[in-house]
Amino acid sequence: MQYAQKLHERLEVFRNCSQEEISSLVAAVIPQECLPNHFLQDLSDEDRILCYRAIMLSWGASQPTMVPTEMILRVVLADKHGKDALVQAERSYGYQLAIALCILLDDPAENSITITVSPLKRIQAESDCNMYNIFGIPTVRIDKETPSGREWWDTHVYNPDTKGMGTARHLLVTPEQIQKSWPAWQLSKLGVLMQDRDEHGFYNNIKRINVEEAHSVQTVSIPKYTHPYARSPWGRLSEPKIILPRRVLWKAFSTTVPPHVLKTLENKILDQDFVPIRQPYYRPYTMYATHQVYGSIEKLRNYECFLKLPFSPEGQPRVLILVDNPFLASRIAEYLDERLPPECQNAGIIRQYHSVMSNAYIKKVYDSLFKEDGVCRIVVAVLGDSVSVDFPNIDIVCLAGLPPTMVDALQSATSLKLYGPSLFLIFYEKWAKEIDQDEYEDGDSSDPDRVRDVDDLSPGAPKRSDKAPLSAIQLVQSSECLRCFYADYLGEDSPQATLYAGPFCCDRHDDGFELQNWLPGPIYTGPKTRDVPAESA
Repeated sequence: MQYAQKLHERLEVFRNCSQEEISSLVAAVIPQECLPNHFLQDLSDEDRILCYRAIMLSWGASQPTMVPTEMILRVVLADKHGKDALVQAERSYGYQLAIALCILLDDPAENSITITVSPLKRIQAESDCNMYNIFGIPTVRIDKETPSGREWWDTHVYNPDTKGMGTARHLLVTPEQIQKSWPAWQLSKLGVLMQDRDEHGFYNNIKRINVEEAHSVQTVSIPKYTHPYARSPWGRLSEPKIILPRRVLWKAFSTTVPPHVLKTLENKILDQDFVPIRQPYYRPYTMYATHQVYGSIEKLRNYECFLKLPFSPEGQPRVLILVDNPFLASRIAEYLDERLPPECQNAGIIRQYHSVMSNAYIKKVYDSLFKEDGVCRIVVAVLGDSVSVDFPNIDIVCLAGLPPTMVDALQSATSLKLYGPSLFLIFYEKWAKEIDQDEYEDGDSSDPDRVRDVDDLSPGAPKRSDKAPLSAIQLVQSSECLRCFYADYLGEDSPQATLYAGPFCCDRHDDGFELQNWLPGPIYTGPKTRDVPAESA
């Protein structure tokens, strides 16, 4: 607490000192090579001073390690000019710093509230810790595990009897917490507070709403093969947008915003005059490939190629395998663990990861993979629970089966390490080569991730082939460079988007690329003559 008090005093100085003082501080304290000087020089005096305050707030809070980039300062300027913003960049570019600086520039006496909508436990836990430990911003998480008792809410969020704001200035929430959600169709405690228009109530203290992983407004909300309302909170974020005052600022953050997703965000949560802030999707060291598995995705021997045998931690690359359901994740993890030497089995080298697991377990898996000396080498995760988690140090990402959208695929690829050769691999089954693309003509022509009319296809629960989006079928069937395919999908017109610095671009060029050379184990091609045909694996 002593540190937080000192931090508060330091930040207060940066907020309120004169223009001459803040300019002198930046010149004297900040290494000039760290500043985006060309950007700062082109600003008006007022905007430049605001950026100087943001720079010193960041420097002072991070003890000192962080200087905001041009992208982050553009977010700050959009906020202070009262504009919505769309930030298209990877999380590593500084989502949290941008959000934190907007909050730190607020007048503390106004008791303003910032709400950040975030989908996954890992992202929420990371943001929760950083917002207070680094920036001193009182932050609470609100999800289905949040205490429901009156005392907690009165203390941290808002006391309706005294009209007093709680201690938190930043709320990390899941989307269902700010609207009515299926199946109960009842407002959460936070949802009730957000609709109470009392002049001195919580409603009038909301200043901004940030939406992380904003592509989910499009990709998760469309009820293709679920109950029409089962996953609708993302698609219905327009409801709180309508209910809240127009002065509330909305910011959408995402790595991947192709044109059809942008259109949805404009219709749902962003004002017409929003500020676009964009970094090209650029992963120059990633090699892209696809592979038709033997039999089906369910055949466990197809995953032996990710395990180096004889096993040694030093020779085993870090691998992230993404599947479409937790049952398959469990089977793959158990199968690979059984392939390890007896002394290495059940030692945490192979791990599962999905949101149903406890926060403690999720943190344990993440930390084991994150730390250089961590024992975990292979994580088998459920795609929907992990595409937005910043897994570091990954050498190989395998998408086991066609993705529900190409956004999901590209989000998954961001888990790969930024420097040094890495591999993004999509496993697919034989039927993906056989589907006629003309069967997609009846869908929404503006949506490259549209599916075929399921009513005309398989009876009962949809098969993987029924759920295959057009974009994934085109990817598998095309001979086009995969890097160019992804750039076209995203609407990337920057030459940077198709450049690569690794040994190979993808598997679509006749340049000597061999998938086997980039996998630690042999690719399974089917049973040998003496193998038992009915083997379960």
